Amino acid sequence: MSLVTVPAVLLRSYPYSESSLVLRFLTPEHGVVSALAKGVRRRSSRGETPMETFQRGSLTFLYREERDLHGFRDFQSPISSRPLAGDLLRFSGASFLAELVLTHTMQEANSRLFTHLVGLLDRIETEARAELPGVILSGAWTLLLDFGFPPALAECLDCGEELPGEGMGRFDVEGGGIRCGVCARGGEGPRIGPEAQVDLRRLVSGTPSGPLRGAAAHLSLVERYALYHLAGRRPFHATTLLRTSLVQLGTEDGGEGGGEMGPMEEEGASLPGIPDA
Repeated sequence: MSLVTVPAVLLRSYPYSESSLVLRFLTPEHGVVSALAKGVRRRSSRGETPMETFQRGSLTFLYREERDLHGFRDFQSPISSRPLAGDLLRFSGASFLAELVLTHTMQEANSRLFTHLVGLLDRIETEARAELPGVILSGAWTLLLDFGFPPALAECLDCGEELPGEGMGRFDVEGGGIRCGVCARGGEGPRIGPEAQVDLRRLVSGTPSGPLRGAAAHLSLVERYALYHLAGRRPFHATTLLRTSLVQLGTEDGGEGGGEMGPMEEEGASLPGIPDA
């Protein structure tokens, strides 16, 4: 055993007993660290400031090699996450990104992932509300790139031809990319029009442009992609709240930025999905 102090961001906490919590942090040197914090719930009830989800700071814990649960000692944070906690869209967006990380990441060093996630949380805290859907969904796609699951968006999965700038295609979740209109005939997967393809490429490249049209539909696509490639089809808890927040944002703005812009047709069914353009 050794006492370790590292930079960390708190991604999740859940009760362990009446007085204790299990805290799950992302760190650059040890990946995801789960630490048992004894008595912290009792201290919070006495009026001491509780730790907040998505706080960034310095974690001290008792590291036990080959153990999944370590001993929590201290967490010092000069940065409050209240801008996230006080806004449903910001909090649900950050929760979705945290869930992706917790689903994929093990106890392995990954300083690049740590820096990337902290940067995304900073942007979600400070970005204008109209830009938030693009920032959140781009963050999800770029994390999937970090994990080694890039979608193929430049060329057709089947024929290998460059995807045209017009016409419909289909996104193959299992294949990890788009089929052109010719190869997609009679196939399965959500239909995706040319403008939606442009938006998707911007999201995946980390350069969302302006308010995102059909944000809830784009969430459906990245969620299905991540479920297949990461989670073994276990649902992500954060997406229901995030989807509601995206739709509400579109309604508040009087536009369609958070709403669903067209059908996602699969096996003859008409379901919410990526917009036709």
